[in-house]
Amino acid sequence: MLRYKFRQQNRLKSPKEFQSVFDHNQIRVGSPSILILAKPNQLEISRLGLVIRKKFVRFAHDRNRVKRIVRESFRHSQSSFPGLDCVVLTRPGAGDMANKELRNLLDEMFLILSR
Repeated sequence: MLRYKFRQQNRLKSPKEFQSVFDHNQIRVGSPSILILAKPNQLEISRLGLVIRKKFVRFAHDRNRVKRIVRESFRHSQSSFPGLDCVVLTRPGAGDMANKELRNLLDEMFLILSR
């Protein structure tokens, strides 16, 4: 049985790591409400960083919900694209999406990222 976990080693933590993805991204997958930037790393694992702007997702409970859904989708998809640093950014309308709609969108975007 596969165990999908989102551990500390799967997170982008420092501003330096985030800036590296912003400056040197080689892969961009976008939709009107979500943008994913990615670049290869020297590790065998994929790492995720989240940029959920208060300007676009107004309420804290909506920001937390979006983060939870992004992490969940990443956990289930990370085995298909090893060795990538990914940053997920929200755009206007991300907080207004239903959970299922957001999850389906993210699953499609991570599938595109794995190709």
